[in-house]
Amino acid sequence: MTLTDGSMASVRKEWARETIGQGFRLDCFKRWNVGFSGRVPQNNLTVQINENFTGKVAPAGYFYFTWAIPKDDIAVNDNLVQNTGW
Repeated sequence: MTLTDGSMASVRKEWARETIGQGFRLDCFKRWNVGFSGRVPQNNLTVQINENFTGKVAPAGYFYFTWAIPKDDIAVNDNLVQNTGW
């Protein structure tokens, strides 16, 4: 094990390495209030390259980081209120 500088940047990088492919990335962006931008793929043969992949940009606080509550859930539970913008 190697020591890091303990900065948030190093924590984020380590978290990404430890949880890759587990579906937590979007949650992390929201929790840390950071955005992301597209990147160059490691292997061009395994992905479809287009501007939605390499040119995608989502700033911190991006609207779609918060998803809509399904209408069926709201219909059966009067305590639920739809997320703003949905």
